[in-house]
Amino acid sequence: MQIQSITEALSIISSEFELESAKIEAALQGMLAHSQSLTSNTEYYKDTLAVLDGMALAKANIDKASCHNIEIAKVTSSILFDAQEFVSKQTIPCTEWPSPKELVEHLVSQYG
Repeated sequence: MQIQSITEALSIISSEFELESAKIEAALQGMLAHSQSLTSNTEYYKDTLAVLDGMALAKANIDKASCHNIEIAKVTSSILFDAQEFVSKQTIPCTEWPSPKELVEHLVSQYG
C-alpha cells in the first residue's frame, strides 16, 4: 500500500471494511505523506514549525477518523513526537535549526 495524501489515508482509516493492520499502515503513511506535502525549500524556522503544526493537525484528524483507536494513536503519537524531538535536538536558539526538508528526510528515513 502506498498512500499519497492525508485524504487517502483518512478514507482507509474510516472504512468499516479495512483490516486494522491496513488502517495502521495508512496512518503511518498518511502522516509521512502529509509532512511531505507541507515541505518547502526554505530554511526559515517558522516554516519548520509549520510542518510540525500540520503534523499535529494530521494526527488529530487521523485519530478522530479511527475513533481514537489506541494502536493508531500510538503510531501517530510516535511519529509526531519523533518529529518534535528531532527539531528540538537540532535547534540551537537564534542561530541553527533543521529546515523543513531536513525534518521530512529524517521522518522518511525513520518510518518510510
